[in-house]
Amino acid sequence: MGIAPIIGSSFSQHHLNYKGISPREALEAYSQLGLSWIRLGCYWSETETTQGTYQFDELDGLVAQCKNKGINIVMTVGMKAPRWPEFYIPHWLNKTPNDDAIEPSLFSFISKTIAHFKKQKHIRYWQVENEPLDPSGPHHWVIPFDTLTKEVALVRKLDPDRKIIINCWGNALISRHYYPQILGIADVVGVDLYPRVPGPLGYHGPSDSNGRLRQAISSMKAAGKQVWISELQAEPWGLRTSCLPQHITENTQWAMQLKSDALWYWGYEYWYQRKLMGDESYWNAIHNMCYASL
Repeated sequence: MGIAPIIGSSFSQHHLNYKGISPREALEAYSQLGLSWIRLGCYWSETETTQGTYQFDELDGLVAQCKNKGINIVMTVGMKAPRWPEFYIPHWLNKTPNDDAIEPSLFSFISKTIAHFKKQKHIRYWQVENEPLDPSGPHHWVIPFDTLTKEVALVRKLDPDRKIIINCWGNALISRHYYPQILGIADVVGVDLYPRVPGPLGYHGPSDSNGRLRQAISSMKAAGKQVWISELQAEPWGLRTSCLPQHITENTQWAMQLKSDALWYWGYEYWYQRKLMGDESYWNAIHNMCYASL
């Protein structure tokens, strides 16, 4: 089976710590799956717990570990990052994304992050925010497009050599009408796709047909952009039956026909936790899909 040129997974040290699992040990196991790319998040609320003091120690360790393992990194920066509660605004700030007064502190955090990690050559891309234009988290906040545009301009100024990714909720890609905005400011458009989301009438996937998704991806490529499936469902959403191990194979095969430039799985923390509990079915499903591509 042919697979996208880049294949990786999101990896959340925040979520692993919440589950009581060592991120260092989880990352040590990561390369055993055949994945040579990873998406790491720089969580603002955990980096700047005190105003003006930045602690990158845990993330530094993970970045160094990736270097030793030969793993390329995409790193997210901004007020949003992968995993619930989506927004990671420090408690001391007491601002919302729609408050213009958040910008000086936000831009300072981004500047410190870029300066701190810029020399790490195995960090290959910056992802600015995570699904910034989609309502999410307990308050259903959205990052204003004007703020997002300023963030992208800042990252480009600080590091003009690396490309910038912006992702969006792909299950409503066309109906939400904002991927053309992303096209104007990003080098790579990420599309997050979940084929089996539980609902009142059973499971549902993207609202767009496969043909419309392929057409949208093709049009973005024609505009000179890379298009990534930046999250592909590979863990259960609510009900475990929403993503069983066999669905990982089905989801991957479905995603491949969309002809993206990269494929990123969502769910590493879940597969690894199941493995620690003695259930290696998810782990083996991903392992088999990765090695089938070699």
